[in-house]
Amino acid sequence: RFGRPLYRFEGGEVEANLAVIAMGKMGGGELNYHSDLDIIFVYDHQGMTDGDKRITNHEYFAKLVQKIISILTLQTREGYVYKIDTRLRPSGNAGPLVTSRESFLEYHRKEAQIWERQALTRARVVLGNEQLAAQLQEVIALTVYGASLDDEGRSEIHRLRMRMEHELARESAGSYNIKTGRGGMVDVEFIVQYLQLRYGCHYPELRTTSTVVALKAIRALELVPDDVAESLYSGYLFLRKLENRLRIIHDYSVNDLSGSKNYMNKLARRLGYDPTLKNPGAVLISDYEETTGRIRDCYDWVMGKNVQA
Repeated sequence: RFGRPLYRFEGGEVEANLAVIAMGKMGGGELNYHSDLDIIFVYDHQGMTDGDKRITNHEYFAKLVQKIISILTLQTREGYVYKIDTRLRPSGNAGPLVTSRESFLEYHRKEAQIWERQALTRARVVLGNEQLAAQLQEVIALTVYGASLDDEGRSEIHRLRMRMEHELARESAGSYNIKTGRGGMVDVEFIVQYLQLRYGCHYPELRTTSTVVALKAIRALELVPDDVAESLYSGYLFLRKLENRLRIIHDYSVNDLSGSKNYMNKLARRLGYDPTLKNPGAVLISDYEETTGRIRDCYDWVMGKNVQA
């Protein structure tokens, strides 16, 4: 009844298009078990539909996106397909669910904060016609890599990281958060994103949405000492494997590492620790503490003033 969303111009009319920008782990091609889909929806042209009941293109695409989200997140006896998170869109929850290409450009040109520029390091257009996708990727590249990040930006990223650790991780003795806790995955991801923002304008090799690929480029470019690069790379792979195993065991999104001795032993064996060990869970915790300790040392080194300008 609404018809097609159209854009009319002097030479005629064309149908407007919708694009989907993947963010976070989806944007980085690093989805794991029970990962949310972080998504931004953008359409190319303002205008009106041509149906019996005419509405604006913005209204049309808002209704379409709401339908898509409803289908993907519908809870059935078999579960749901995905959880969708749209909070990384311009202005977050305060902004519209869908945004026009022009508004997306203007927002990131004039209003975007450091953390939003940081989030765009993992932005990747996964749906949209060739022209719209190219236009959006150009906006993203200009926003992320158009200029080097200064020390004030580094301090802001560090402030946000510490806030996440204090407000989200809530670690205590014997209870760890492998994502937002001290030396967790977010430490590695924030290091990578900071180095991309600082050096990506000079080194095209850093302009990737993948954390693992970026870590390899950081090492090849010698932006950090080799032992730091190795600790970050091996530590990140260890934590990712641990996260995946936890989520397979529990069948939901979980990042907490804690539990009884029996539980930790079972977890360690599922991770491939020697089944003949009397207490493999203790070895796992020891490895975890050593790994996250090294990662935090690397974080302190990079986010301090040791990185050369």
